[in-house]
Amino acid sequence: MKQRDEYDVDIKVHNPRAVNLICDATFYGNLLSNAEKNFTNKLDEWYKIYKDFLEEKSASSTTGELHYTHPRIRAAYRSLRTNLPCLFTYKNYKHLSISNTTNALEGGVFSHMKNMISLHRGLSKSLKLNLVDYYLVNYKKK
Repeated sequence: MKQRDEYDVDIKVHNPRAVNLICDATFYGNLLSNAEKNFTNKLDEWYKIYKDFLEEKSASSTTGELHYTHPRIRAAYRSLRTNLPCLFTYKNYKHLSISNTTNALEGGVFSHMKNMISLHRGLSKSLKLNLVDYYLVNYKKK
């Protein structure tokens, strides 16, 4: 398996995932001040190279209708492009001490809340929502 710095962006490969854009050093590891700009440039560069690949359409064998050949790669690119302003929020607002992952939420807040909701199985949806609101409001007061 190639390391992330062994991929040559100038050479087209059939599979765009091989470019390994997400694991680029500008996004992970290197906490450069211009990481957002570098990542955006890399994403734009990747799109220019693979635009034709992403635009490929195939005919359905049953209906004959055209649909995109690579919908999941298109969706991944679209998600990155749409959420790009939010990806580097933790770097733009350092004074808020925002974590760059959601691990603390998944294991620290939400798992306890889900356990609490599952213990009270007979609650209606509105009461469960009230329980979640109460839990989140009082979470840091403990």
